[in-house]
Amino acid sequence: YYAIALTRACASGLSAGVRLLLQARVDPGVPATGAARFSGGEPFAITPLQAAASGASLECVELLLTAGADGRESGTTGKPAEQVASDLGAPECAKAMYATL
Repeated sequence: YYAIALTRACASGLSAGVRLLLQARVDPGVPATGAARFSGGEPFAITPLQAAASGASLECVELLLTAGADGRESGTTGKPAEQVASDLGAPECAKAMYATL
């Protein structure tokens, strides 16, 4: 449940919530799984970093990277978080992730 809370906070740009969850030692690299009904019948998983990138939240991206998140992880989407950021027009987020690779 904590992975879902972290991912949702990241997607919403709630940096205070992200900071609190990371301080509680929630793993920033654990993907949150989603319901199959949202993905055409297949279960899916996105990482908190992908969620932060999709929400264009640079502060959340930086918090996750500092906590050890890996921008190359792709969950089940097949797209690493830095690619998600680039694809969605969040160059600051992509640049922050590229800098850590």
